[in-house]
Amino acid sequence: MQKVVAENSGLRQCNFFVAVNINAGELSLHRRWPREYFALVVKALIQRDETAVFLIGDKADTEYVAEFKKMLPESSRLVSLCGKTDLEGLIGLFRSCTLLVTNDSGPLHVAETVGLDTVSFFGPETPLLYGPIYGKHHVFYEDIYCSPCLNVYNSKMSRCNNNLCLKTIKPQDVINLIEDQYLSRQ
Repeated sequence: MQKVVAENSGLRQCNFFVAVNINAGELSLHRRWPREYFALVVKALIQRDETAVFLIGDKADTEYVAEFKKMLPESSRLVSLCGKTDLEGLIGLFRSCTLLVTNDSGPLHVAETVGLDTVSFFGPETPLLYGPIYGKHHVFYEDIYCSPCLNVYNSKMSRCNNNLCLKTIKPQDVINLIEDQYLSRQ
């Protein structure tokens, strides 16, 4: 993290560091909250001078994250670390961050392990079985009629092609939660 801050002078004024994971494992891409929704949240975050946002993901996510970054305004407080960190680097980043905003995915569980607060999105899988347990976590889950569609009874395979369970989670609700729980205290 110190190297990232040293290389990005815009980060030196920040005291609220947010990691953002727009990805989900290749086996369940419909676990992704819409990119457009993530973009609205990230835009709201980087409007604040004290906030830095780090986009994360593994090498397989690089193109998806690069396309996402094109949806956002240029900012020295928006840094893509996608494909540039291993598990040790991710843990180091999480230890320096205040919050992770993420889909239901591996980084959510890593964040829980290191004690990082999270905002997460569930729909195809239930947070009752797979959601974070320990620490300060905010889970968005709409529990609509077809959710969860991924479960052990169907070998976590779904025919869903329109993940309404995630599309019904509104970005403004997420922004309001982050402002109320974190930014209003800055």
